[in-house]
Amino acid sequence: MLPKIPLPTYNIELPASKKSIKIRPYTVAEEKLLLIAMESAKGAKSEKDYQDVVDAYKNLIQACLSPNSDNIKLEELPSIDIEYIFLQLRIKSVGEIVELNLRHNDGVNAIGEKCDHVTPYQLDLSTVEVEFDPEHKKEIDIGNDLIIVMKYPTVNTLNNLRGSSEIENFHEVIAYCVDYLYDKEQIYNDFTKTEIRDFISNLTKQNLEKLVTFFQTQPKLTKTIKYTCSKCKQEETVKFEGFFDFFT
Repeated sequence: MLPKIPLPTYNIELPASKKSIKIRPYTVAEEKLLLIAMESAKGAKSEKDYQDVVDAYKNLIQACLSPNSDNIKLEELPSIDIEYIFLQLRIKSVGEIVELNLRHNDGVNAIGEKCDHVTPYQLDLSTVEVEFDPEHKKEIDIGNDLIIVMKYPTVNTLNNLRGSSEIENFHEVIAYCVDYLYDKEQIYNDFTKTEIRDFISNLTKQNLEKLVTFFQTQPKLTKTIKYTCSKCKQEETVKFEGFFDFFT
Protein backbone atom coordinates (compact mmCIF):
# COMPACT_ATOMS: atom_id res chain seq x y z
CA MET A 1 0.00 0.00 0.00
CA LEU A 2 1.32 3.43 -0.94
CA PRO A 3 1.87 5.99 1.81
CA LYS A 4 -0.60 8.82 2.33
CA ILE A 5 0.87 12.28 2.05
CA PRO A 6 -0.33 14.48 4.93
CA LEU A 7 -1.98 17.71 3.88
CA PRO A 8 -1.06 20.99 5.58
CA THR A 9 -3.66 22.94 7.54
CA TYR A 10 -4.19 26.70 7.69
CA ASN A 11 -5.87 28.91 10.25
CA ILE A 12 -8.30 31.52 8.91
CA GLU A 13 -10.64 33.96 10.61
CA LEU A 14 -14.08 34.38 9.07
CA PRO A 15 -14.87 38.03 8.26
CA ALA A 16 -18.51 38.20 9.39
CA SER A 17 -18.90 35.69 12.22
CA LYS A 18 -15.30 36.25 13.43
CA LYS A 19 -14.92 32.51 14.07
CA SER A 20 -11.50 30.89 13.66
CA ILE A 21 -11.33 27.67 11.65
CA LYS A 22 -8.72 25.37 10.15
CA ILE A 23 -8.80 24.24 6.53
CA ARG A 24 -6.75 21.92 4.37
CA PRO A 25 -6.22 22.14 0.59
CA TYR A 26 -8.64 20.13 -1.53
CA THR A 27 -7.35 17.08 -3.40
CA VAL A 28 -7.24 16.39 -7.14
CA ALA A 29 -10.28 14.10 -6.82
CA GLU A 30 -12.22 16.78 -4.94
CA GLU A 31 -11.22 19.40 -7.50
CA LYS A 32 -12.60 17.18 -10.28
CA LEU A 33 -16.01 17.17 -8.61
CA LEU A 34 -15.76 20.93 -8.19
CA LEU A 35 -14.99 21.47 -11.87
CA ILE A 36 -18.04 19.41 -12.80
CA ALA A 37 -20.14 21.64 -10.53
CA MET A 38 -18.68 24.78 -12.08
CA GLU A 39 -19.61 23.54 -15.55
CA SER A 40 -23.13 22.95 -14.28
CA ALA A 41 -23.22 26.48 -12.87
CA LYS A 42 -22.64 27.96 -16.31
CA GLY A 43 -25.73 26.30 -17.70
CA ALA A 44 -27.93 25.98 -14.63
CA LYS A 45 -31.54 26.23 -15.75
CA SER A 46 -33.59 24.48 -13.11
CA GLU A 47 -33.93 24.58 -9.33
CA LYS A 48 -32.20 21.19 -9.13
CA ASP A 49 -29.27 22.39 -11.29
CA TYR A 50 -28.69 25.35 -8.98
CA GLN A 51 -29.05 23.25 -5.82
CA ASP A 52 -26.58 20.68 -7.15
CA VAL A 53 -24.00 23.44 -7.70
CA VAL A 54 -24.47 24.89 -4.21
CA ASP A 55 -24.34 21.42 -2.64
CA ALA A 56 -21.08 20.63 -4.45
CA TYR A 57 -19.41 23.75 -3.06
CA LYS A 58 -20.75 23.09 0.44
CA ASN A 59 -19.61 19.45 0.38
CA LEU A 60 -16.14 20.46 -0.75
CA ILE A 61 -15.79 23.06 1.99
CA GLN A 62 -17.10 20.62 4.60
CA ALA A 63 -14.55 18.00 3.50
CA CYS A 64 -11.71 20.51 3.85
CA LEU A 65 -12.59 21.68 7.34
CA SER A 66 -10.36 20.42 10.12
CA PRO A 67 -11.98 17.78 12.38
CA ASN A 68 -11.61 20.39 15.12
CA SER A 69 -14.15 22.51 13.24
CA ASP A 70 -17.03 20.06 13.80
CA ASN A 71 -18.93 22.76 15.68
CA ILE A 72 -19.05 24.87 12.50
CA LYS A 73 -22.38 24.50 10.68
CA LEU A 74 -21.93 25.77 7.14
CA GLU A 75 -25.65 26.22 6.57
CA GLU A 76 -25.74 28.69 9.45
CA LEU A 77 -22.73 30.78 8.43
CA PRO A 78 -23.25 34.12 6.68
CA SER A 79 -22.85 33.72 2.92
CA ILE A 80 -19.82 36.05 2.94
CA ASP A 81 -18.05 33.62 5.31
CA ILE A 82 -18.71 30.75 2.88
CA GLU A 83 -17.34 32.83 0.01
CA TYR A 84 -14.25 33.73 2.04
CA ILE A 85 -13.58 30.09 2.98
CA PHE A 86 -13.69 29.07 -0.64
CA LEU A 87 -11.45 31.95 -1.66
CA GLN A 88 -8.84 30.73 0.81
CA LEU A 89 -9.31 27.10 -0.28
CA ARG A 90 -8.74 28.07 -3.91
CA ILE A 91 -5.56 29.95 -3.00
CA LYS A 92 -4.15 27.17 -0.79
CA SER A 93 -5.13 24.34 -3.16
CA VAL A 94 -4.41 25.71 -6.65
CA GLY A 95 -2.62 29.02 -6.24
CA GLU A 96 -3.29 32.74 -6.24
CA ILE A 97 -3.59 33.26 -10.00
CA VAL A 98 -6.82 32.92 -12.00
CA GLU A 99 -6.67 33.26 -15.78
CA LEU A 100 -9.43 35.57 -17.04
CA ASN A 101 -10.58 36.54 -20.52
CA LEU A 102 -11.86 40.12 -20.50
CA ARG A 103 -13.77 42.02 -23.15
CA HIS A 104 -15.52 45.39 -23.43
CA ASN A 105 -19.13 45.62 -22.26
CA ASP A 106 -21.45 44.93 -25.21
CA GLY A 107 -18.40 44.77 -27.45
CA VAL A 108 -17.96 48.56 -27.34
CA ASN A 109 -14.86 50.21 -25.89
CA ALA A 110 -14.55 53.30 -23.71
CA ILE A 111 -14.73 55.71 -26.66
CA GLY A 112 -17.70 54.03 -28.30
CA GLU A 113 -15.85 51.98 -30.90
CA LYS A 114 -16.86 48.39 -31.58
CA CYS A 115 -14.26 45.92 -30.38
CA ASP A 116 -15.00 42.27 -29.54
CA HIS A 117 -11.40 41.42 -28.75
CA VAL A 118 -10.70 39.21 -25.73
CA THR A 119 -7.77 40.27 -23.54
CA PRO A 120 -6.12 37.68 -21.25
CA TYR A 121 -5.68 38.86 -17.66
CA GLN A 122 -4.13 37.23 -14.61
CA LEU A 123 -6.08 37.98 -11.44
CA ASP A 124 -4.17 37.53 -8.19
CA LEU A 125 -6.74 36.17 -5.70
CA SER A 126 -4.55 37.17 -2.76
CA THR A 127 -5.43 40.80 -3.60
CA VAL A 128 -9.18 40.16 -3.36
CA GLU A 129 -10.54 41.80 -0.23
CA VAL A 130 -13.66 41.68 1.89
CA GLU A 131 -15.17 45.13 1.55
CA PHE A 132 -16.65 46.59 4.73
CA ASP A 133 -18.84 49.63 4.11
CA PRO A 134 -18.37 52.20 6.92
CA GLU A 135 -22.09 52.99 6.70
CA HIS A 136 -23.10 49.39 7.34
CA LYS A 137 -24.93 48.58 10.57
CA LYS A 138 -26.92 45.62 11.85
CA GLU A 139 -29.14 47.61 14.20
CA ILE A 140 -31.83 49.57 12.35
CA ASP A 141 -33.67 52.34 14.19
CA ILE A 142 -37.25 52.53 12.85
CA GLY A 143 -38.48 55.14 15.33
CA ASN A 144 -40.62 54.99 18.48
CA ASP A 145 -37.56 53.60 20.33
CA LEU A 146 -37.84 50.36 18.32
CA ILE A 147 -34.70 48.74 16.93
CA ILE A 148 -34.56 45.90 14.40
CA VAL A 149 -31.43 43.75 14.69
CA MET A 150 -30.50 42.05 11.42
CA LYS A 151 -28.45 38.94 10.66
CA TYR A 152 -26.66 38.07 7.44
CA PRO A 153 -28.28 35.77 4.86
CA THR A 154 -26.93 32.23 4.79
CA VAL A 155 -26.62 29.87 1.83
CA ASN A 156 -29.76 28.10 3.08
CA THR A 157 -31.63 31.39 3.24
CA LEU A 158 -30.90 32.12 -0.41
CA ASN A 159 -31.68 28.54 -1.45
CA ASN A 160 -35.06 28.64 0.27
CA LEU A 161 -36.03 31.61 -1.87
CA ARG A 162 -35.22 30.08 -5.24
CA GLY A 163 -38.30 30.19 -7.48
CA SER A 164 -39.90 33.16 -5.72
CA SER A 165 -40.88 36.21 -7.71
CA GLU A 166 -38.65 39.28 -7.43
CA ILE A 167 -41.04 41.06 -5.04
CA GLU A 168 -41.63 37.92 -2.96
CA ASN A 169 -37.90 37.29 -2.83
CA PHE A 170 -37.20 40.85 -1.72
CA HIS A 171 -39.58 40.66 1.25
CA GLU A 172 -38.70 37.08 2.14
CA VAL A 173 -34.97 37.81 2.38
CA ILE A 174 -35.71 40.62 4.82
CA ALA A 175 -38.02 38.37 6.86
CA TYR A 176 -35.42 35.59 7.03
CA CYS A 177 -32.75 38.05 8.16
CA VAL A 178 -34.57 39.76 11.02
CA ASP A 179 -32.86 38.39 14.12
CA TYR A 180 -34.90 40.17 16.79
CA LEU A 181 -36.35 43.53 17.79
CA TYR A 182 -36.07 45.49 21.00
CA ASP A 183 -37.19 48.70 22.66
CA LYS A 184 -36.61 50.25 26.07
CA GLU A 185 -38.83 47.69 27.77
CA GLN A 186 -38.29 44.31 26.14
CA ILE A 187 -36.77 42.10 23.47
CA TYR A 188 -39.04 40.66 20.78
CA ASN A 189 -37.57 37.37 19.57
CA ASP A 190 -40.51 34.99 19.74
CA PHE A 191 -42.31 35.55 16.45
CA THR A 192 -43.40 33.45 13.50
CA LYS A 193 -42.39 33.98 9.90
CA THR A 194 -45.94 35.11 9.16
CA GLU A 195 -45.80 37.69 11.94
CA ILE A 196 -42.50 39.15 10.80
CA ARG A 197 -43.69 39.25 7.17
CA ASP A 198 -46.79 41.17 8.26
CA PHE A 199 -44.65 43.48 10.39
CA ILE A 200 -42.37 44.28 7.44
CA SER A 201 -45.36 44.83 5.14
CA ASN A 202 -46.61 47.53 7.49
CA LEU A 203 -43.36 49.49 7.64
CA THR A 204 -43.13 52.88 5.98
CA LYS A 205 -41.19 53.08 2.75
CA GLN A 206 -38.49 55.10 4.54
CA ASN A 207 -37.95 52.38 7.15
CA LEU A 208 -38.02 49.66 4.51
CA GLU A 209 -35.24 51.46 2.66
CA LYS A 210 -33.15 51.36 5.86
CA LEU A 211 -33.44 47.57 5.82
CA VAL A 212 -32.53 47.45 2.14
CA THR A 213 -29.40 49.48 2.93
CA PHE A 214 -28.34 46.73 5.34
CA PHE A 215 -28.12 44.31 2.39
CA GLN A 216 -26.60 46.79 -0.01
CA THR A 217 -23.75 47.57 2.39
CA GLN A 218 -23.12 44.10 3.85
CA PRO A 219 -19.55 42.74 3.56
CA LYS A 220 -18.66 41.24 0.18
CA LEU A 221 -15.70 39.94 -1.78
CA THR A 222 -14.61 42.63 -4.18
CA LYS A 223 -11.82 43.47 -6.59
CA THR A 224 -11.61 46.32 -9.10
CA ILE A 225 -9.13 45.85 -11.90
CA LYS A 226 -7.97 48.06 -14.74
CA TYR A 227 -6.69 46.61 -17.98
CA THR A 228 -5.79 47.79 -21.46
CA CYS A 229 -7.37 46.05 -24.44
CA SER A 230 -4.55 44.40 -26.35
CA LYS A 231 -6.21 45.28 -29.66
CA CYS A 232 -7.70 48.79 -29.46
CA LYS A 233 -5.48 49.92 -26.53
CA GLN A 234 -8.42 51.42 -24.64
CA GLU A 235 -8.40 51.21 -20.82
CA GLU A 236 -11.30 49.48 -19.07
CA THR A 237 -12.30 49.09 -15.43
CA VAL A 238 -14.01 45.92 -14.23
CA LYS A 239 -15.38 45.31 -10.74
CA PHE A 240 -15.88 41.77 -9.47
CA GLU A 241 -18.23 41.21 -6.53
CA GLY A 242 -19.35 38.03 -4.83
CA PHE A 243 -18.75 34.34 -5.20
CA PHE A 244 -19.97 33.67 -8.74
CA ASP A 245 -18.06 36.61 -10.22
CA PHE A 246 -14.80 35.05 -9.08
CA PHE A 247 -15.39 31.31 -9.31
CA THR A 248 -17.80 30.49 -12.17
